[in-house]
Amino acid sequence: MKEIEVKFPVKDFQKFRKILENNKAVKRTSFFEDNIVFDDESHTLKHEGKLLRLRKSDRVTLTFKTPVEKSRFKIMDEHEVEVSDFDETNTILCALGFHRVFRYQKKRDIYEINSVYVLLDKTPIGNFIEIEGDKDGIADAACLLGLLIDNGLTDNYAELYQKYCEAKRIKPSDMVF
Repeated sequence: MKEIEVKFPVKDFQKFRKILENNKAVKRTSFFEDNIVFDDESHTLKHEGKLLRLRKSDRVTLTFKTPVEKSRFKIMDEHEVEVSDFDETNTILCALGFHRVFRYQKKRDIYEINSVYVLLDKTPIGNFIEIEGDKDGIADAACLLGLLIDNGLTDNYAELYQKYCEAKRIKPSDMVF
């Protein structure tokens, strides 16, 4: 499946929640996420722009993403499967030669409007609105929210955290609360 998305850093979510609610967006769910990114010893996946992630939220998923295009939007092929046990899946990945390279957490609220998902992500480095859908839908949702599509970010949370640490002159570790 193709995933198309763009992120926007925001100070707080209050005005965006009001806009979504006033435009009949449906709040689908809220949850806390704990994510582990894996790679091999040579960091092959990172060098190829790929991502292998194990996520625990309201369910447990294993996700593999490969880059397709990075322009105004981040477009990736995404393959995701629900797994029954976070710890056992972690053990299997490590036994296959992968190891944890980054852990990050966020609190996420998911809204749906006009077949687009608007994700409100509270992270240890700030708040982000991530919009997922088709390109036109993302652009329309950004406009509705008063966000300029040209100001959107295509970085993943590991990249955003790295930039945050560089700006703050702190040593990166994991992005956790």
